[in-house]
Amino acid sequence: LLGAESFYKVNPGDLPELKENIEAVAPVGFRVIHLIKPSKMVTALPFEGVSRLGVGPADGSSEQAAKILLDAYGRSDQVRLVNGKVEELADQLANGHIEGLLTIASSGDAQMVKMLSEKGLVLQPVTRWDSRDRQYRYPFFRLARINPGIYPGLREPVETVGAQVVLAGPRPDKPMLGDGDPVSGLRTQRQAIPLGVKQSLAKTLDVKETIDPTLPGERVTTVSARKDVQPINPAPEVSLITLVLLAALGFFFYKLRSSR
Repeated sequence: LLGAESFYKVNPGDLPELKENIEAVAPVGFRVIHLIKPSKMVTALPFEGVSRLGVGPADGSSEQAAKILLDAYGRSDQVRLVNGKVEELADQLANGHIEGLLTIASSGDAQMVKMLSEKGLVLQPVTRWDSRDRQYRYPFFRLARINPGIYPGLREPVETVGAQVVLAGPRPDKPMLGDGDPVSGLRTQRQAIPLGVKQSLAKTLDVKETIDPTLPGERVTTVSARKDVQPINPAPEVSLITLVLLAALGFFFYKLRSSR
């Protein structure tokens, strides 16, 4: 399971580059950025006043998302990322050892509920994402909103961004040039997931949406049985009506023949 942000390599100042070895197979959900601060440190722009930002485990999805957002807001050189368990980082934030904590999670995440209710922390809005060229440079992040009532003390909607979560699989290499022998076409490190397997996964997961168009992968559809197909054995009332029509038709032909 990967977030859309994990499909891209981001170097500060450069455009994101799509990774070549993975593809999206089926969408399974949506996660949003939770940027957390002490209430007195909420600012107009998300990373103002932040020099140390907790991002969870090293090389995790939250760290990846943090690097992208810091690049988007031009703060990569001013903010140091701090790794660790989210619960321990929340303690550091409450004690003033770091100035912010960023995680990417489903809206209403139980861990977020616990942190916001027990440690006196609040959500910092991720504002002005649609200004400048941020939403065009990083199109896999979508404008989102955390609604009131989802977290303790949240009385107004909070602006943020989020990304689709997908079931991911290997993306096959380009075939190596061979000498034309029968196995030359098999010389790849990865094999594509067959379309039938993708359809089965989509059906099992009961997928109701398509893969984000910014991600590589086939747009798999599952075909269901037509609802207007009649059963082979008709209902009793249909059989009765049919019998009456046949009897009337037979009586008509009988009268027609006897009148000659």
